Amino acid sequence: LYYLRSLVHEQLGQETLQQQAHQEIVKLGFSEQFEEKSPLLFSDSNQRLSEVIQLHALLGNQNTDLRSMILDTRGFLLWRTNQFQAALWDLELAVNFARSHYRSQENELEKIRKAAVDIRIVEAQLSAIKKNLAVILYHRSLAYESLQRPTEASQDRQEVQELGYQLSPHLF
Repeated sequence: LYYLRSLVHEQLGQETLQQQAHQEIVKLGFSEQFEEKSPLLFSDSNQRLSEVIQLHALLGNQNTDLRSMILDTRGFLLWRTNQFQAALWDLELAVNFARSHYRSQENELEKIRKAAVDIRIVEAQLSAIKKNLAVILYHRSLAYESLQRPTEASQDRQEVQELGYQLSPHLF
């Protein structure tokens, strides 16, 4: 995020703020990765998968699919600004990515669980992935509801409950 912030400040000609963002990157120990300018990820659909993988590795978050998180954030913001159809497009993609990630990780974690001495870590990872999917489904249900599609909204909300979460605006 500091890297993206530094790029924005650079484009705005705010050199001091750009340097402050870069200093935060250095403090976090990532200065080498940001020496080369790289294109912004997810700015269009033609980005190479390797760039997505690099971002995933950089952030070190193995519990969620970043594509789903980014699309969910944008979709939720579009929904909040009453751009319901655009929100639904992003949220449908986000659900597909999150559901796919959940299914693949569920199978992998099940294999690990059988061999693990302490399954609490495995349970925590699966719980984080499951919650990510529940949040995105809830957000998509809001978009469906706004577009007068109560059947789809109800299906998403039922799936949220089947994942073990209560429907709430604070489902984060």
